[in-house]
Amino acid sequence: MDNFENIFYDIYNQKILPKLGALEPQRMKMIKTLVFKEVLLLLNIILFAFIAYKFAFNNIFAGNSYISPVSGTLYAIFTFFIFPGIVIASAMGMHHIFRNTIEEFKKIVKTACAKDLEKELSIKWSCKNTRKNLPFEISDIFPAYNKIEYDDTMNGKYLDTEFDVQEIKMIMEGSKESSTVFKGIVVCIPSNKTVNAQTIITSKRDTAIRNRIMPIPLMFLLCLVFLFIGILGLKIVLSGELTHNVLKAFFYSIIAIITALFVFSLAIIQIKNEHRLQKVKLEDLEFDKKFNVNSENQVEARYLITTAFMDRLQNFKTVFGTKNIKCSFFNDKVIFAIPTNKDLFEIGNLFIPLTDKKQVEKFYEELSSIYNMIDYFKLTEKTGL
Repeated sequence: MDNFENIFYDIYNQKILPKLGALEPQRMKMIKTLVFKEVLLLLNIILFAFIAYKFAFNNIFAGNSYISPVSGTLYAIFTFFIFPGIVIASAMGMHHIFRNTIEEFKKIVKTACAKDLEKELSIKWSCKNTRKNLPFEISDIFPAYNKIEYDDTMNGKYLDTEFDVQEIKMIMEGSKESSTVFKGIVVCIPSNKTVNAQTIITSKRDTAIRNRIMPIPLMFLLCLVFLFIGILGLKIVLSGELTHNVLKAFFYSIIAIITALFVFSLAIIQIKNEHRLQKVKLEDLEFDKKFNVNSENQVEARYLITTAFMDRLQNFKTVFGTKNIKCSFFNDKVIFAIPTNKDLFEIGNLFIPLTDKKQVEKFYEELSSIYNMIDYFKLTEKTGL
């Protein structure tokens, strides 16, 4: 890795830094344009706030004894509908312009550096998922989801080992609302080992795993509620107490019982899935305090999770600045999931001079943490450990 550090900074100083320096005037111009647009929208909010006070609130505060119905209606429409609408639209516009400017600048920087990074370091950036989807579901370290959105992706090769880095957002969409169940970075690298049994590592108190829809106790509670409603409905129907809507009540009762049975079956499947993996107790007490380890095979889990691997996993947490991290060994792969809202693997920031080396140092730390992990698996491949 020492050799890689020298190579990386040589490439940065000779190839990338001059191109970043050439983008500095454009960065300043984009900041000025952004500030101008944001101030313009802010003044728009202030202006309409003044108009609302002058022509609507002022009539009330002035103590006018009589306001005509037409004037009152106009005041009410402006005060409670038009003015709030303008404020909300302006605020959303400010946020939209801010985010779009940042994303546009990120693309400009990546476009400028992309060819050199691909040629010299075999790293390829993309704003879309250009490779086949990673096996998220069978990794068992993500909660249930039915939609996935890709942001930036990065594919690379180090020591003849290909790796993928994807910035993703997993969403569970319902009929009326949706929720984000995971947002962050996913790293996939070959383990260079034959893994016969699945092993997963998660941070303590992380229950958003194993394609879990909801906690099992809650599923059983819902099952009992639906079952109670269904049986009670059938009892009322069969007793003859209802004189109308008998068929509707019978239909809803049957639906409630079917729903209860469906939820119960999902709970049983989830229990079987969780019992498939046994809790593994490791000798490293500090690691055991921070992580849960579950595996289909206790012996193989201890073979996979060595002290060297634990150190590199801890380094992932430190470098990516997250409290939670999880990973899964299966087949010949290992997937790392890092929940975060931060922009990672970025060389340039709109609000920091492009010649500031702190940005590239952060990029190097993030990249080298992956390379360190690949080094570990390549070493164990050679030694047969």
